[in-house]
Amino acid sequence: MIAGYLGATIAERRRIQKERRLRHSLHLQIQELEAQQEEIYQDISVAIATQRQAQSQIQALEYERKTLLDRVSELHIQRNELRRDVAQLFEKRQAKSDTTKGTQNNRDLSKKIVEEETRLNLLKSESLQLNSQVRRYRQQEREIQQKLVHLSRNCQELELGNLLLQRQQETLQRTVLKLKSEQQKLQTEIAAKKTQIETFDRQFKIIDLEEYVAETETDNQETNQLDLPEECQEWLDFIECLELEQKKIFKILLEQDEIALKEIADQQATMPEVLIDSLNELALENLGDTIFTGSNHSIIPEIHQEYAAILNQKIIIYLQDLLKHQDSK
Repeated sequence: MIAGYLGATIAERRRIQKERRLRHSLHLQIQELEAQQEEIYQDISVAIATQRQAQSQIQALEYERKTLLDRVSELHIQRNELRRDVAQLFEKRQAKSDTTKGTQNNRDLSKKIVEEETRLNLLKSESLQLNSQVRRYRQQEREIQQKLVHLSRNCQELELGNLLLQRQQETLQRTVLKLKSEQQKLQTEIAAKKTQIETFDRQFKIIDLEEYVAETETDNQETNQLDLPEECQEWLDFIECLELEQKKIFKILLEQDEIALKEIADQQATMPEVLIDSLNELALENLGDTIFTGSNHSIIPEIHQEYAAILNQKIIIYLQDLLKHQDSK
């Protein structure tokens, strides 16, 4: 049952991690859209400023064009007046027969008419240029307006996309909060199950220990505590001198459990050789010699030849059971 809870917890954590990655991706997309939106706003501002400038130039050109048209109208009026004056002078010349005076006045008026017509042609040319500029600026204005419409549409689309992403992000946040709440509930349930399992384990260990003690007492009564050689008594004294961790290490070496030796060395942040050397030092103090010698093929050392004959399989099993019994205490 605990495996099911652990599997559910792992699945929930993966879902939460996936939701976090998706939320981070959406956040990046929102930032990119906001940056694009800011660029579009800047483009719109520039386009509006350009449009205002173009409108100002168009207004100035319109005013100048109007002034020129007024001036052209005035010149037309002056030209008509001059023509009337010329006609009147011709009539007067014929009436008075003042040929000399009439010819001089005619020449002056003709010269004046030519000058006014030249000025009129210049004004017409300027008017045409102004009309061309006005048309060009109006075309630019239409292009700017089209660009503004396009930018406005893009801005609206970006705002809509940004709104949708924000809603998705809010939905993901609510989902993550819900998943975290479910994860906390699962962790609470798992902790409660672990407590129950530990309680059951302690109860089973107590029962096993009671059964082991009862069996040991029965075996001791029947076999008179196993017929051990006198040399083994010093081993029993040596075991009594060991601390709890040292007893565990000694048991692991007797069982030749390489994995357990590495684990206990990692727990103590040291090397297996250091643990073995500490046992050899205690053996040297209590037994007068080291127990283990190095091995070329494994980190589990070999038993010294002097003790190999004493520690036969039956004695080793007895010592392992003894160490196990003391470890359970």
